[in-house]
Amino acid sequence: MTSTVHPEMAAAAQAFFDQQAPLSALRGHLEAGPGYDAQTWRRYCTELEGGRLLLPAEVGGLGAGIREASVVAEAAGRVLYGGPYLSQWLAGLLLLGSDQDPRPSAASGLLSEVAAGRTVVALSLDPTLVRARRGPDGWRLVGDKCPLEHLDSADVLVVAARVDTVDATPAQSDEVALFLVRPDADGLHRQDVDNLDLTRRTGLARLRDTPATRLTSAGAGAGAGAAQRLTEVATTATVLRAAENLGSLRRLHEITTAYALAREQFGRTIASFQAVKHNLADRLVEIEAATAAVDAAVRLLAEQPGSPGAEAAVLTAGLVTEDAFARMAHEGIQLHGGIGFTWEHDAHLFYRRAAAGRGVAGARSVRLARLLDLTTLADPIEDGVPMAAPLETPELAAFRVRARAWLTTAIAAGEAPEVRPGPVSTTAEGLAAGKRHQAALHEAGFSGITYPREYGGAGLPAPYEDAFFEETRATGAGEDKLFRIGIGMIGPAILAMGTPEQRDRYLPPLLRGGEVWCELFSEPGSGSDMAGARTRAVPDGDGYLVTGQKVWTSNGHLCDFGLLLARTDPTAAKHAGLSMFVVPMDAPGVEVRPLRQITGETDFNEVFLDEVRLPRESLLGGLNDGWRVARLVLQHERMAMGTTAVRRVTLADLVELAAGRGTDPLVRAGLAEQTLRERALRTYLEYLAGAEHRHRLPAEAGAVAKLLMTGTMHSASTLAVELLEGGSALWPRGSGTGDLLKRVLAAQAFSIAGGTDNILRNLVGERALGLPRD
Repeated sequence: MTSTVHPEMAAAAQAFFDQQAPLSALRGHLEAGPGYDAQTWRRYCTELEGGRLLLPAEVGGLGAGIREASVVAEAAGRVLYGGPYLSQWLAGLLLLGSDQDPRPSAASGLLSEVAAGRTVVALSLDPTLVRARRGPDGWRLVGDKCPLEHLDSADVLVVAARVDTVDATPAQSDEVALFLVRPDADGLHRQDVDNLDLTRRTGLARLRDTPATRLTSAGAGAGAGAAQRLTEVATTATVLRAAENLGSLRRLHEITTAYALAREQFGRTIASFQAVKHNLADRLVEIEAATAAVDAAVRLLAEQPGSPGAEAAVLTAGLVTEDAFARMAHEGIQLHGGIGFTWEHDAHLFYRRAAAGRGVAGARSVRLARLLDLTTLADPIEDGVPMAAPLETPELAAFRVRARAWLTTAIAAGEAPEVRPGPVSTTAEGLAAGKRHQAALHEAGFSGITYPREYGGAGLPAPYEDAFFEETRATGAGEDKLFRIGIGMIGPAILAMGTPEQRDRYLPPLLRGGEVWCELFSEPGSGSDMAGARTRAVPDGDGYLVTGQKVWTSNGHLCDFGLLLARTDPTAAKHAGLSMFVVPMDAPGVEVRPLRQITGETDFNEVFLDEVRLPRESLLGGLNDGWRVARLVLQHERMAMGTTAVRRVTLADLVELAAGRGTDPLVRAGLAEQTLRERALRTYLEYLAGAEHRHRLPAEAGAVAKLLMTGTMHSASTLAVELLEGGSALWPRGSGTGDLLKRVLAAQAFSIAGGTDNILRNLVGERALGLPRD
């Protein structure tokens, strides 16, 4: 993750931690003292001025924000830094809003000491653990078990507590306040505990009528203000820990990948083993999802603090990074083998940090339940409708309103296709209806939303297209899949690599709904290995003669044109001798035979080409440059599959299936887990649409998106069947359940189409991680 506000902060933080607190020096600080080097901590506070980062300039701070703090936290996470920088930041934010009683200047003095690093704070943000009562000699705290990080090295304790109802007025019975406790105070007992995380030690404090100084003022509304401040700081803490987890996760993945590239077994490096390659590829997919989740949380917390969207983004970031870090920590040991289980290797330190961090922000089940409630409106199950909460400009919001109004009108008039899993148009009448609908979309400005206006598009950025598909799902309108391939996958290739004449000829009719396209890529002997195509295109006068067979061609029996990958130079290297052609599907020698699928539908086809003559101008891109065109099409195909509005069992479907079972904890747990998957997928797709992040993306971002999508789709399908229970065996004709079951079956195709998930893991491993080919 890279700060877009102060990139120099990210560079300075990374350089500092790499030089002053490298992993290689970490183990020397674990056996004694606070678990971190005191001199390094002092340099952090003086040279980097880290303690002043989040404080405003008027109190001597640097005036930065959550964006800058997140990149520092990520840098610290990369080296498992154990210094109390998080407690320092959070305590500073709490003290900034405090009003010391009875000496207001003391709070500002403590704030100055904390910001400078001269005072280390052990911080407890959970007011349910401690009760406070006021006696004749001041405030006293009672709490049996209060865990605090850095308790053994703290100079002061800052503790949140609830005011005891015995001594409070009824209006104050739930009042929350902050208290300062000296480490040598009477009644404070520190208990040493075994720590999973040796780099950041936690101690257990027992407060037995312990004297304390109140840091927040009393009076009407003061308790609510303190509680609100605690919630805000706890939210900030979740985001910063997520950023820290991301740094640790990314570093451990790098260490493990390097080891796999160096470690030899059976005469070759283990990185060439497909099982290892797929494992590392899966972890990279999770890293990219975690990166997007943290970025979204930071962005929304900075720009929409306190909003439901920001809260959901923060919960998502915390859960996604914790889950990904936990899996990477396990695999970090597993892939290192026996050496990963030794004390001398760093793998166990990452594992300890990941394990200890689970639940610091609250029980996972509670946070998942809250995320589910935020993602649905009204009753979280019975009446729920998924809630979109992107960060939108006023222009994009207005576009969304216009799109929803148009779709609602089209549905009411019977002019929008119904939502169902099979092809929208399987007959001549259906094909004509689909073309009419596409023409209406074009007239309303909703066809080719990202295409240039000169070809009939709307000339808008990618988020507008995403918004339209979201509204398509929300209104219940169907997407005519006939044009998804042409507009979403083939059109961009024509736009990028076609001649001016080809762009003028093919793009306007495509966007107007006049012509339908299909892909002629896969063959019986080369599915995901498309470069192994055997279909031949040989020169013939001023054109080419094409002979061969294609298969798995979606809607080929309904299409006007196909984009054909054929071998034009059999003597060249496998990927170098291919060319791409535009083929009229009614050309002499083209025969289309439908294939019936497991859904019972026949939108797949096999296509036979018997000396089909193509003119020279049908060549798209240069001669023998077809693989470059194919890769561009596949990139858009994988991205389109990640955002497609059809054939998916969505959260809305699952919520509807769960109607009436809102009290079943297993049902809620399943929906909550699926909510997290949906949020992670959506957040990543939004991240891809942000141009400011494109320099950060892996080479195979489309493959990453598709792998995230297929995992989300398969988990949704599994949950749908579980929710159907005994009814899953029934398939009433024309019923909503029957359509849903078709989508469950159709979901199996998505981990095959566009390159199987297995092959995509190879691509991610080899191209994004540089792992050797098997």
